Amino acid sequence: MNVKLYTKYVVALAFAIGFVGMGYSKGAPPPPIPPPVGAQVPIDDYIPSLFFIAFIAGIYFYSRLDKKQATNA
Repeated sequence: MNVKLYTKYVVALAFAIGFVGMGYSKGAPPPPIPPPVGAQVPIDDYIPSLFFIAFIAGIYFYSRLDKKQATNA
């Protein structure tokens, strides 16, 4: 067998053993944290109003920009 090919097999085998060992060496995951206290309000209800507010704010700030005239310089 070619030495370079043999070396590639050995390196691949070492990586495979390492990945398997890493997977099995992890312990059990920690317990989940308790949910926050209070009402759970999804942001999905506010998305249309947020788009409207962002649109109005964009118009306001765009209207405040200095309109530069094109120069021939």
